[in-house]
Amino acid sequence: VQFGFNQIEPTSSLKIAEFNSQKVSIGGVIQKPNVVALKLAPIYLGEALATAGGVDGGKEEDKSVRIYRDGQLY
Repeated sequence: VQFGFNQIEPTSSLKIAEFNSQKVSIGGVIQKPNVVALKLAPIYLGEALATAGGVDGGKEEDKSVRIYRDGQLY
């Protein structure tokens, strides 16, 4: 008995609806401290700061950005 399995061409597709495995915390002297979820599209520092309302006051020489990743400061 032959079932013809060699004639079946299975197809499949995968659509990622959401990628939410990592988050970025934005805090300090900014308008709205918050947490931004990382998505498939890259997020740049300027965009992340913009989502937090931008830097709030202070002298330019006192402003800095610290990045922590896996417990290490960059």
